[in-house]
Amino acid sequence: MTAIHEMMHAAGFYHTQSRYDRDAYVDIYWENIMDGYAYAFDMYDSSYITNYNDYDLNSVMHYQTWAFSKNGLPTITAKNDPDATIYLGQPHVGGGFATSDIVKLNEMYNC
Repeated sequence: MTAIHEMMHAAGFYHTQSRYDRDAYVDIYWENIMDGYAYAFDMYDSSYITNYNDYDLNSVMHYQTWAFSKNGLPTITAKNDPDATIYLGQPHVGGGFATSDIVKLNEMYNC
């Protein structure tokens, strides 16, 4: 999964949870994020990144629920899912591209 994720960065994509509309889809638990890593959850303005399609919790570009956790508690969960029953990112579904990732690549590069 790491290679695919990094390839998407090289292709010009940012983390899904950095989208300017992310707060409509996920909750960030700042108090659970490791010291010095809050920047990893920054949002970018719509003039900086392009969304291309709907917010996808399963995108290879989405952080997992416990990313950068300092205490084993969730750092990011789907909206209204504080118990983290909805998994985020790709490892739980095989670690490959989500359908939305392919759509984004095709749209960005006019394929």
